Amino acid sequence: MEQLGQEALTSSHLGYNSYLKNQSKKNMSEFNNATIVKKANVYFGGNVVSRTVKLGDGSIKTLGFMLPGEYEFNTESAEVMEILAGRLDVLLANASEWVGVKGGESFNVPAHSVFKLKIYDATDYCCSFVE
Repeated sequence: MEQLGQEALTSSHLGYNSYLKNQSKKNMSEFNNATIVKKANVYFGGNVVSRTVKLGDGSIKTLGFMLPGEYEFNTESAEVMEILAGRLDVLLANASEWVGVKGGESFNVPAHSVFKLKIYDATDYCCSFVE
């Protein structure tokens, strides 16, 4: 995944719609030199499940799957949520409107924030944590 500048992660510098856009990045369909944590991250009674991937460069990602429903998440680190397949609406912190996102699109979540998701179709995702 390409390195994102601080401007891409600071909601005070960018409008809400700038967070939700197709980002041109390398097509990374597999990870090399990675360690997978065996224990699953299970949320919302099993409706959201992910596995942690630690890459050789020190970066951390989660690969996950979400069943239809409504969910609220809290973040510590900034995140890039890449939607591999599925369809959802996202409401980021301090936003007043839900925005649709589908497979092949991504959105950024600021650090130390809350975001809500409405999942309409089973959704496959990759979450990259940005330090």
